[in-house]
Amino acid sequence: INTGDRPITRLVEYCEVLRSVGRDKNVPVCDQYVVGEELKKRAPNAKITVCGYSFGTWVGLRAASLEGGVERVALVAPAVRIFKFVKADGLSFQGRLSIFLGDQDEFCDVSEAEELAQSLGASLKVFPGSDHFFLKSRRKMAEEIVPVLAPELLQSL
Repeated sequence: INTGDRPITRLVEYCEVLRSVGRDKNVPVCDQYVVGEELKKRAPNAKITVCGYSFGTWVGLRAASLEGGVERVALVAPAVRIFKFVKADGLSFQGRLSIFLGDQDEFCDVSEAEELAQSLGASLKVFPGSDHFFLKSRRKMAEEIVPVLAPELLQSL
């Protein structure tokens, strides 16, 4: 989604700078776009799920909305105070969109998550007593997120 304050050309340039620095420093760079394209080549009929955590929620949703071919997106602990999520990203994504948040999250409070969920058309699951890292609710988080990430696994049980 090309906008005046977020032109795609700048995103492409930014991604190439990150890749270049990674090559120069011999440090692997997690590149959603490259991984997505490789996955589509290797398994063209696979159902693709993107799961982003913290700042990766913005990256994952952005990639899913730009690249297409993604069936589900899970945003875990979205860092809404750091990244500006754009309603158009959520609206252009046609699959299942879910948000998971601890009610003690330091980078997004429940009201911010509710507003984000409404603007993106996403479901929202709030974990009472959990912070940004879900230290008190890892098992519960796993129980809630697996049906979103891979509902096919539940069918085989």
